[in-house]
Amino acid sequence: MKTTTIVSLFLALTTCAPLSAAEAPAPSIQLNARVIDKSDGNLVVEFCLTNTSERAIEMYAADLPWGVQTSIVMIAVMVKRDYKIIQGSPYIDDPGPTKISLMPSGQIVGTVELARRFPRLPRIAMEDDLVIFWTYQAKTIKGQRSNRTSGALTISDNNRTDR
Repeated sequence: MKTTTIVSLFLALTTCAPLSAAEAPAPSIQLNARVIDKSDGNLVVEFCLTNTSERAIEMYAADLPWGVQTSIVMIAVMVKRDYKIIQGSPYIDDPGPTKISLMPSGQIVGTVELARRFPRLPRIAMEDDLVIFWTYQAKTIKGQRSNRTSGALTISDNNRTDR
């Protein structure tokens, strides 16, 4: 009888114990993107990040796709010119410690200015079709990483209004 009681007590304690950050389920996200051709001719990528987890996600604003330059991988490729990659240009980011909390099913929207990342892109986009490849993985304040999400956007005569 004592053995059964000890095992039952042990099981009750382990199943009711709160999960540590390392044991908690990884956050799950969805990231949608679209190119916006602003009235001044600048191109931006608008991202909409959705928390598809059952729990809130707390993260630094700098780790959002539009946060610091290294928070998302973006590559711009010229289509008509043998798929040459447009050279990016590093810039100084000073994000600060701002934190955000994204509730389950919550969304947050932000933009990345393509000319800031790829200074030659506006001129090249006037002459060539482009594909912007991106990949992103959210990181919580506690260091947990979400599923990786990726996509591609086209910039061509068909979706530009200023040509």
